[in-house]
Amino acid sequence: MRSFPFPRAGMPRLLRLGATGPVVLLFVLLLGGAQLAIQGPLTTTLAASTQKAYVANGASDTVSVIDVATNTVVATIATDPYPVGIAASPDGAHVYTANNVGDSISVIDTGTALVSQTISLPAGTGPFGVAVSPDNQRLYVAGYGPVAGGTGAAAPPFYRSDADMRSESYATTAQNAVFVIDTATGTVMNTITVGNNPHSLAVSPNGANLYVTNATDRTVSVISTATLGVVATIAVQADPYGIAITPNGTTVYVANDADGSASVIDTNTNSVVATIPIGTAPYGVVVNPAGTLAYITNAVSHTISVIDTGTNSVAAAVPVAGIEPYGVSITNDGRYVYSTLCEDGKVSVTDTASNTVIATVTVGTGPQDVVIAPAR
Repeated sequence: MRSFPFPRAGMPRLLRLGATGPVVLLFVLLLGGAQLAIQGPLTTTLAASTQKAYVANGASDTVSVIDVATNTVVATIATDPYPVGIAASPDGAHVYTANNVGDSISVIDTGTALVSQTISLPAGTGPFGVAVSPDNQRLYVAGYGPVAGGTGAAAPPFYRSDADMRSESYATTAQNAVFVIDTATGTVMNTITVGNNPHSLAVSPNGANLYVTNATDRTVSVISTATLGVVATIAVQADPYGIAITPNGTTVYVANDADGSASVIDTNTNSVVATIPIGTAPYGVVVNPAGTLAYITNAVSHTISVIDTGTNSVAAAVPVAGIEPYGVSITNDGRYVYSTLCEDGKVSVTDTASNTVIATVTVGTGPQDVVIAPAR
């Protein structure tokens, strides 16, 4: 298993907004032909007219907020230690980070760019993946366990060579469970036992099923959200990490890190229908809104594999202009793909029309995951 970056002692944990100080607002009201001007100080908030990309910076204990219209960082938000997974609510009002070392979930209000709530999980949970139900009522969290070195022992080196792919062991104190959290109250409703070292999650578009990668077991657990029980266990390849489902809910794509492949699962039969060779150390997965293409980051190849979902073949391999692409997300219109560059402390922006990188954005240290919240 690949090394993961960790928080460094003494790292500042500050909220840094892209704009500070008083904001002057001018209202012009037409009242019977007259104009009335009103001025006054307002609380600083983030503009809601454009989409924002939220980046979990594991080694900085922060989330960077990127305005996708300008590809600039407009806010930096402090979280609990080592945020590794990140997800947005369907309405775009909240973003959730899984804080692996902090054993917690940070709930971010996207309007104020502040942490509005911190949800504590049992010690040793080591949350990794996080997903939100389509009805916004439940939060699902994978209890992967603290990644090697994350408990204060000798932490693995932050930077590594491409050859150093498997220097760390799996977490041995994993809960091996998925935690179901009520988003309204922030309380744990249920705990579902799955395979060893559950890593990432994907919810079906209708909310009926939850798919969980179990890294050590080389399996995917299928959970019925109605009964909150495992209804199927699907064998995939070595080290399944990232997972995503097509918008029509018929197909799941899984990134098999140690195998250099993607497993394709038919959700009607809960069986693997194809295994696609891609790059070295595939990690994150996202499917475009049309359901025609899947994008998978390859951490050691430094590329994104573009999968044609109609033929389940590689349509392109896009160099990301950086080192160790991990997390990946896509804009609502499917035009741009954002991927974290873990060793570089940057995010790469790819134009899906040309399959070329058009921008890189400097964020925090060790960015692990990214999500683009729906515009509000």
